[in-house]
Amino acid sequence: MMRTFGTLLAACAFLCAANAFADDKPVPVQSFGGAAFGNWHYINNGANPSTGFDLSLAEMAYDVAYGEHFKAEIKMEADRVEPVTGFSVDTAANVTLTKSERYFVGVKRAFFVVKNIIPVTEIGFGLLELSQNGFPEGLWGYRYVYKTLLDQYGYGENDDYGITAKVSPVKQLAISAAFVNGDGRKNLHSTEGSYKGSAAIDLTLDNGIMGHVYGDLRPFESGNKQVSFSGCLGFKREAFRIGADYDWQNNCGGVTDATKNGVSAYASVQPAKVMNVFARGDFFSTDKWKTAEKVMMGGLSFSFFDHLQISPNLQYKIPPNSPNVTSIYLNTRLDI
Repeated sequence: MMRTFGTLLAACAFLCAANAFADDKPVPVQSFGGAAFGNWHYINNGANPSTGFDLSLAEMAYDVAYGEHFKAEIKMEADRVEPVTGFSVDTAANVTLTKSERYFVGVKRAFFVVKNIIPVTEIGFGLLELSQNGFPEGLWGYRYVYKTLLDQYGYGENDDYGITAKVSPVKQLAISAAFVNGDGRKNLHSTEGSYKGSAAIDLTLDNGIMGHVYGDLRPFESGNKQVSFSGCLGFKREAFRIGADYDWQNNCGGVTDATKNGVSAYASVQPAKVMNVFARGDFFSTDKWKTAEKVMMGGLSFSFFDHLQISPNLQYKIPPNSPNVTSIYLNTRLDI
């Protein structure tokens, strides 16, 4: 019900924005764009090597802005996802994640934003982008090659139905909060979980230092409260960036003592105008660091015509209870 209400609210808000002004009011500024991520890969897990082509994401977006105060956006997306669909905990408090790989096609965002009606404040309604993953994804910079640790291991949804608010007292600082369903755009609102509240602080200094702190809380009918915390710190210049984030979640999905811990560190340097060199390492644990899944990768990213990126890269995964996996990827990103 809340999902339907949120979608209708966003659609009505979008139509209101499109008709909000008469001929003597500001002319609307409209934009249209999209992107597609694909790859060729060779994956060797020791027993059953595989190779093939894959489309991991395709999206199209339309947005319209009226003056400085109103904006609306609709984005459609086809996304290959591996959502975490279940958690189980054994007697030694080891957590097993269940994933279900599939494609999802649908509305990614449909929202209406009011800016600066209240000074330095932005309020959004509808199906919105949330603040948990955006900062580390921007600092990492290679979403078309590999998702952030938060995304890869299902800490939370990037988009959800609800309301958000952001205050920017100075250009270097943003303080945001959200009250949403908690199940994300791909799922109906669960009867097992209540709504989710979150808050974040983003800091971007003129000298290139960047910081992000995020936390959320979601009660469940079982009495458990899912609690999440993420912290990200980095340094970014035109030809160099380096960053790391730590991500923690307890009582995942309302399951007692289901805990996730993760650390991701990454760096990128630009030795030539059309080429970047990047490296990254991830460590993820569900048993309080007794064992951890480790992922290491490195590669090149070439940019052509501001619309096409190509990345040959090598990825090496060390799962805690299965054979190591070596993968060779040729990733592409096309922007329109």
